[in-house]
Amino acid sequence: MILLFSLEFLETLTVDGVQRADAEHLKEVMTVVIWFLAICSIDVIDLSRLFMGFQFLWGS
Repeated sequence: MILLFSLEFLETLTVDGVQRADAEHLKEVMTVVIWFLAICSIDVIDLSRLFMGFQFLWGS
């Protein structure tokens, strides 16, 4: 959701009807970083659930 609003805002940053170069670069960087963080957080949650399942199975 934050990514969507941020990308829409960056599209409004124009000079003479052309999107600014720094805004275009920031859009690319934000997209990569936010997707990376989302994927990493999902992996950490899955790994913690897996670890908790092993603890439950082995009684440790």
